[in-house]
Amino acid sequence: APVRQWALTFPVPLRFLLAAEPQALTAVLAVVQRAISTFVIHRSGLTVASGAHTGAVTLIQRFGSALNLNIHLHMLFLDGAYTFHGNRPSFHRTRRLAAEELNRLLDSFSRRILRVLERLCRYITRPPIATKRLSTDNRGRVVYRYKQPFRDGSTHIVLEPLDFIARLAALVPRPRRNLIRFHGVFAPNSKHRNRIVPHRTQATVDHDKPRAPMTWMQRLKRVFAIDIKTCPECGGKLRVVACIEDPPLITKILSHVRRREALTDSTPRAPPSQAPASSATPSSSLVKATLCMASLAWQSAIKRACPASGT
Repeated sequence: APVRQWALTFPVPLRFLLAAEPQALTAVLAVVQRAISTFVIHRSGLTVASGAHTGAVTLIQRFGSALNLNIHLHMLFLDGAYTFHGNRPSFHRTRRLAAEELNRLLDSFSRRILRVLERLCRYITRPPIATKRLSTDNRGRVVYRYKQPFRDGSTHIVLEPLDFIARLAALVPRPRRNLIRFHGVFAPNSKHRNRIVPHRTQATVDHDKPRAPMTWMQRLKRVFAIDIKTCPECGGKLRVVACIEDPPLITKILSHVRRREALTDSTPRAPPSQAPASSATPSSSLVKATLCMASLAWQSAIKRACPASGT
C-alpha cells in the first residue's frame, strides 16, 4: 500500500514542555494521530463510522541538525484506508491533497493541541482536595478516597474531623507568598513580556459601583450557613441596631440572656413555704429586678430589629 510522510514540528517554547513532560507529548501525539487518521479516511471517500481503518508509524525525534533540542514528529501514514468485507480487506486510496485542506487540517491541529495543553495547565493548577472523593461515614469521620489504590491495596483514608482540619492547615501557604512564579520573559518586570504574552481586552467596569468585599453577615452565611439577617421567629428581615465590641458589655449581655433562658426553661417549683416578708434578702430582690430589666431590654431590641415579630 502507498505511504505518505507527515512531518510535524512545534514552536520553541512548546518543544521544551514536550521534552520535559512525556505525558504531554503522548497526549499531543494522540491528537495528531486521530486528526490525520480521520482526514485520510474522509479523503478516501469513507467515514470512521463505516468501519474504515488506516495505519501509521511515528518516529519521535528530539534532535535538530545542530545537535539542538528539537522535538518533532515524523509519521508514515498509509495514503488511504482499508475496509473489510468478511476476511477480505479492500484498500481505498486518498484523493490528491489540496493546499487549502492541509491548512484546515493544520488549524485543527492547533486548536486540539491547545485544548490538550489547557487540560494540562488545569491539572497542574488543581486544588489540593477533590471534593468528589471526599465524604463522611456514619460516625461523622472524614473519608477521602485515593485517586488510585496504593501498593498495599488501601483505597481511602479515614480521619477524625480535627485531624482532617490539621491536614488542611498544613496545606495552607503563608500569607502573601505566591505559589505561582513567573520566570524569564514571563517575569512581571521583564522588558520582553509585553511582546510575548498575549493581551486580553479589558472588560468594561462600572467605576461608579466599586466591588466591595463581603460583609461579616455574608461571610457567616457562606462559611457556616448562619443567616443572621432573617428572624428565626417570623422569617422577616432583621436590621443592625448597634455593633457592640466592648468585651465587658458583651459578657454582661450574654449573662443576662443565659439567665433568662435558664428561667424560661426551668421546671415550675412547688409554692414556697410561709415565711416572714423580711426573709427575702436584698441580694435576691436585686437579682430579680436585674433580670426583669434585662428581659425588657432584650424584648425591646428584638422588636426594633424585627418589626414584624409583634408583642
